[in-house]
Amino acid sequence: MAIFVAKTCDYIIEVLLYFLLIFSPLAYGSVQVLPLTIIESTSFLILSIWLVKQIFVPALNLIKASFWVPVILFISLVIFQLSPLPKEILGFLSPKHLYIFRTFVPGEALSQVKYYFTIYKEPTLFKLYELLSYISVFFVLLN
Repeated sequence: MAIFVAKTCDYIIEVLLYFLLIFSPLAYGSVQVLPLTIIESTSFLILSIWLVKQIFVPALNLIKASFWVPVILFISLVIFQLSPLPKEILGFLSPKHLYIFRTFVPGEALSQVKYYFTIYKEPTLFKLYELLSYISVFFVLLN
């Protein structure tokens, strides 16, 4: 049973990787929202199938490489930028960010504003999802 599941998962992963390889450049370079969403969803689906395979196969062989440390540090930095900070900590870390918040946010809304280290939260979050999808495909291909 475990061998059948492993081979099936490997086949599905291979088909999805071929799909990504062919679909990505054909869909307007995958810079518009719909193609990018399809690519990110497929990437996370590949990672999910790989995790299912690892549940059924008892031997987990992960390739250890030194480049994962900078990748994890970079992802941690982006998550730190997306976490809300108190006004005092933001002012200590980056007075320019606090100045931008105080200058461009109306006075009555300033008390309700959440202060982030990133100025524009939504694109930062979307790029984090994009980065995680690329890293997930790389991780599955490596292992």
